[in-house]
Amino acid sequence: MSKNKIKVKVCGTEFNILSEDNEEYTQKIASVVDRKMKQTLETNPRVSISNIAILTALEFCDLSKKFADQTENMKNQLNEYLEKAQKAREEADDARKETEKLRSEIETLRQRLADKDSKKSHETSEPLSAPVRRSSRRGKRLITTESREEAAEDIMSFFGNSADDTAENSSDDNA
Repeated sequence: MSKNKIKVKVCGTEFNILSEDNEEYTQKIASVVDRKMKQTLETNPRVSISNIAILTALEFCDLSKKFADQTENMKNQLNEYLEKAQKAREEADDARKETEKLRSEIETLRQRLADKDSKKSHETSEPLSAPVRRSSRRGKRLITTESREEAAEDIMSFFGNSADDTAENSSDDNA
């Protein structure tokens, strides 16, 4: 960028300055320095102009350093916030993925349950024929263990529960 030759006046003295900044900006800066030097001169009328310039320069350097430190602190704080926000986004993404996985699992389980219920309704729509054995001794009919379990499932399905659900509920109650 080209340098601009700008004439400014500070504390009654004119200066020619070469600056990359535009004239308007440079004049504003010179005006601030002029005002600050005049304020310092009013409070310390016996101090030389060169000492006033040094005091003013020290004050502006102090302000500049403090602003630079504040800026650095803000940058660090902003970086911390950005890191926390990134971590929160990652956790939210993980939670969304887990939620979707659980929804899919629920849907799969619902489908299995519906298939199982559908299968049971087909089984119950057929007439019950429990396996029966005749005892050779007295002619009494004996029901096998297998047929008892099927009969229990049929009875429970009549009431809306399967024998498996009843067993699960009783194990849940014991837990």
